[in-house]
Amino acid sequence: MRTIREIARLHLDKRLSLRAIAGACNLSVSTVQGHVKKIEALGLGYGAIAAMPDKELQDRLHPAQAPAVSRHEPDIPALVKELKQSRTNLTRQLL
Repeated sequence: MRTIREIARLHLDKRLSLRAIAGACNLSVSTVQGHVKKIEALGLGYGAIAAMPDKELQDRLHPAQAPAVSRHEPDIPALVKELKQSRTNLTRQLL
């Protein structure tokens, strides 16, 4: 969180360029750009970000993602049985 707060300070308070911030924080420009986009999306000033507890800042910058939808697995033995019984040109891809 210290690095993100430093990026916020340099961007919002000092108005430095992404390249200058990257050099000061020893990060790549694309990493700084990603953090700056998230900081700007918050819509807060540096004072509010500096006063925010680490946990709250973490939650705001990286919101929890919805769990991935699980797909049901096909019944492979039943498919193989059906393929063996079939006398036509049925393939697994057609099933």
